[in-house]
Amino acid sequence: MFRNLIAEMARAGYTYKAMAEKIGIGEVAYSKKINGKTNWTVTEMVIIQDILNKELGTSYTLDYLFNKA
Repeated sequence: MFRNLIAEMARAGYTYKAMAEKIGIGEVAYSKKINGKTNWTVTEMVIIQDILNKELGTSYTLDYLFNKA
């Protein structure tokens, strides 16, 4: 599970469904990715990073957002 990603999405007001739509995948596929059942593509990760950094005015790294710890 990607706790940092989930926390920052919540801070920005994004649901799984809304973020899935932003990156062009279905809600079920997004849920599988965020729960670690399937892998993210680099493109998906960069799009999410850009969305959250713009929305929150931050400069989060991919390492921070997609840390599984």
